[in-house]
Amino acid sequence: MKKVLLFAGVLFLFSATSCKKDYTCTCEWLGSTTDTVFEKSSKKDAEDKCAEANTELSAVGGSCAIK
Repeated sequence: MKKVLLFAGVLFLFSATSCKKDYTCTCEWLGSTTDTVFEKSSKKDAEDKCAEANTELSAVGGSCAIK
């Protein structure tokens, strides 16, 4: 019984932790730097959003990257 409760407790702890966290996308344009924070986001979602911003800014000489 103790092993079952221990296993259930460990399983609960793993399920309670999340793979989502805050990521910062830093964009530079015309000598100015702007940080955008993607809160509680997966790494892939944050990278996709930052890449989209990078595509838009690269057309006018800027760039963005996850830091």
